Amino acid sequence: MRNYVYQYNRKLDIDKMKEAIKYFEGTHDFTSFVSSEDERENKVRTILKTNIQERNQIIEISFQADGFMKYQVRNMVGLLLSVGNGKKEVSDIEKILKQKDRTKSVKTAPAEGLYLKKVWY
Repeated sequence: MRNYVYQYNRKLDIDKMKEAIKYFEGTHDFTSFVSSEDERENKVRTILKTNIQERNQIIEISFQADGFMKYQVRNMVGLLLSVGNGKKEVSDIEKILKQKDRTKSVKTAPAEGLYLKKVWY
């Protein structure tokens, strides 16, 4: 599985992560989660569905949305990992979304394990 997962060698509170991921659902301005290089004005996207499940010690995090921007998913996962390891609180997600400032979020999660599963037109 080494080519398909990101190996994170710290204990995570999955229940907190499941609570936190729900804050991403809905229509939001995701400026706090987009690459600072992204110059487009409209950073509003709608996340239709989120899910975190654990099977055989592998945590799968999924997002279904009307579109994603550069590094958006990796930055959201980075924040979820920070919630799971206790460095951030669940309520921080809502605050960071409202601040619309990339510097208020956390480190970008690595690309390992990130896959685009399906595209609907």
